[in-house]
Amino acid sequence: MSIPGLQIDSAFRKPKASTQQGAVYLAKSPGETFRSARGMARAWAESLEESRRMEKVRAFMTKVIAEYAAGIDWASSTRAPVEFTGRNLDFSASALALTVAKSAVPLDAITASYWLSVTYTAMLPDSIRSSLGAYYTPPALSARLLDLATEAGTDWRTCRVLDPACGGGAFLGPAALRMAAGLKGQSAQAILSSIEQRLRGFEIDPFAAWLSQTFLEVALAESIATAGRPLSNLVSVCDALQQEPRGDAFDLVIGNPPYRRVGLSASIRERYKRGLYGRANLYGVFTELALRWTAPGGIIAYVTPTSFLAGEYFKSLRSLLAGEAPPVAVDFIEARKGVFENVLQETMLATYRRNWLTGKTTVHHVTVSLACNGLLRRRGQGFFGGIFPDAGG
Repeated sequence: MSIPGLQIDSAFRKPKASTQQGAVYLAKSPGETFRSARGMARAWAESLEESRRMEKVRAFMTKVIAEYAAGIDWASSTRAPVEFTGRNLDFSASALALTVAKSAVPLDAITASYWLSVTYTAMLPDSIRSSLGAYYTPPALSARLLDLATEAGTDWRTCRVLDPACGGGAFLGPAALRMAAGLKGQSAQAILSSIEQRLRGFEIDPFAAWLSQTFLEVALAESIATAGRPLSNLVSVCDALQQEPRGDAFDLVIGNPPYRRVGLSASIRERYKRGLYGRANLYGVFTELALRWTAPGGIIAYVTPTSFLAGEYFKSLRSLLAGEAPPVAVDFIEARKGVFENVLQETMLATYRRNWLTGKTTVHHVTVSLACNGLLRRRGQGFFGGIFPDAGG
């Protein structure tokens, strides 16, 4: 299938072994101009007084989005909240914002959205970025995880989709495009209405939530223009861990949950106790959250560290997944460096199906190169009876 923002390299040669398969996802590079502009934006942010840095960064990015919108001749119906635009930028900062925006204009919507969103996170103080878990998913990985969800049985014509940590919109935009493609032949009005009924995102950072909604509109700009009406707001600003499904189940819960060890309140720990043992890591809690929001037979598709596959702290989570949502497919990312910016982490993409009678788990090893905006190479397919041996999975 055609993946927005990606090109398939048909010249890739499969490994010689007959049991192996190969594929390449080649993402368009943003070019040196964008990299340079983003580096200057980070340096500018680091020069600011700490007490004013966040408000200035958000004002800067609001200016970037406004200039980007003008550059692609697109009028957003989702205006930046007034608290993000209350501080004027000086001439040099405004000029730098224009440079960043112009660098994104030639890119396709999904690639531009990613590079603009990681410009925002690169400008954040390290402590805030870490506390938010704001390390966004590159388009090639997003596309691959969406493909795994499709292979697991997701029907884009009818599915209801939730990203519970949707900062940057790495999955919302691409998911919306797949929904729209599944409704090809219907009117733009019908396509928008269907997406509005079936797609949702949660995000704790108000500015990242606004970016996600904005980039979702960019992805659907053609349908929005044809329908002649704005897209409803599909991103809720909230702490996902505090939300209750209340009968609202989704066919696909997808995302890149935040990774960090965290102390939980007594009420949150009680709510997610089934998957906890000892000190909690947020991505493990978000995995149990996904179980609560996924319909029976539905799919969970997550980007996570590999650390939960072993060790005492994750044994309850492994047991929970083995019993309620065994893994359907796993891609192990072979690189630790260059997948997420400024992060050294062993990573995996995985799909799980709720209430699935445990079958064989399809496993691939994936090579990433060109610093996460370049190449995903899938190789080495294998089948395993379970990847949670200590949980009976």
